[in-house]
Amino acid sequence: MLGLSALGAVNMGVIGLHQLGIVSHLPDPPVRGFDADRVTASPAAYLFGFPDAPVEALSLASNIPLALLARGPFGERHPSLMVLIGAKCAAEAAVSLWYLEQMRTHVRAWCAYCLLGTTINILLAASTLRPARDAWRRTPPAAGAAVVGVVVGALLLWAAGRGRDARG
Repeated sequence: MLGLSALGAVNMGVIGLHQLGIVSHLPDPPVRGFDADRVTASPAAYLFGFPDAPVEALSLASNIPLALLARGPFGERHPSLMVLIGAKCAAEAAVSLWYLEQMRTHVRAWCAYCLLGTTINILLAASTLRPARDAWRRTPPAAGAAVVGVVVGALLLWAAGRGRDARG
């Protein structure tokens, strides 16, 4: 989880550099249909008017201290932390799949960086499924309900803000 999260954060950081105007062009593989610049500038790539990649870079980077906490004594005392990590990774994988669908249906172009990000998010979700399930069994009901509430709230917030492009 640590390596995947670090790789994902760097990958999203590269996209973020483009979305913030620091890098003017993202190179694409020499395959027809790839246009990272167009994909990362599309309305779907903006959350409440700001770029999604820096937010995702921070989210992926946050997996590192969370995973380290979950491994230690704190995680043993608070199994709900692993449940939260698993739910977070599953939600991020679902959002990544939504972005994949946006590339296919609305933007009609592909972004290699985004495809890598989706793959990383799916792998993170898959790698946290079993530990989160095992931790769920040890989690007090109130803590489990709080975790579910936080994840559902975050997904609702994302849904409310997706595609709101305030750059214009």
